[in-house]
Amino acid sequence: ARGRDLLLLGGRDGESCALACEARLAARRVDGAVLIRVPDRSPHAAALAGPDRGAVAVNYFGPEPLDAVNFDGRAATFLAVRELFRAGHRRIGYVGALGPAAGAGAVRRLDGFRGAMAELRLPVDPRWTFEPAFPEAPPLGAARLPPAEAARRAARRFAAAPAQTRPTAFAAYSDFYALLFLAELRRLGLDC
Repeated sequence: ARGRDLLLLGGRDGESCALACEARLAARRVDGAVLIRVPDRSPHAAALAGPDRGAVAVNYFGPEPLDAVNFDGRAATFLAVRELFRAGHRRIGYVGALGPAAGAGAVRRLDGFRGAMAELRLPVDPRWTFEPAFPEAPPLGAARLPPAEAARRAARRFAAAPAQTRPTAFAAYSDFYALLFLAELRRLGLDC
């Protein structure tokens, strides 16, 4: 109705999409670009940055001055933990980014978890903080393993512990990692 076309570019990784957008913007073949999943260390971010480029990224936390609209992962995780507390949970664990590609978003969400736990005066138990960015977290090999295997290891650790020491709830980095963890718990016969 407005005489505009929408071009969607896809790929298996953010780098190939960023490169394609960079080429189209440089050739003035598009007026603007909304970029999703630009890696924080993208070599193409600098070429896409600048007020005259017409590019904006979603959830980009890299060093280049690329315009971005970012999700406040810290605040969201903080609110999730407070809601679990309001529902009566006092032993709350955290299922973080069970993979190597989470970047700065993982740290922000972990900060939200830790901040809420501190405000509520609840202890953060390293045994139940499954996040590679947390120094005291149990080693799952998440930086080297596929997320499903890291979730499997976390679920096995949870299932092996006495029920009275386990968390009654978990906050999670994302629905994807929460669902991986829950599927593994169910596979082990735990009702959750």
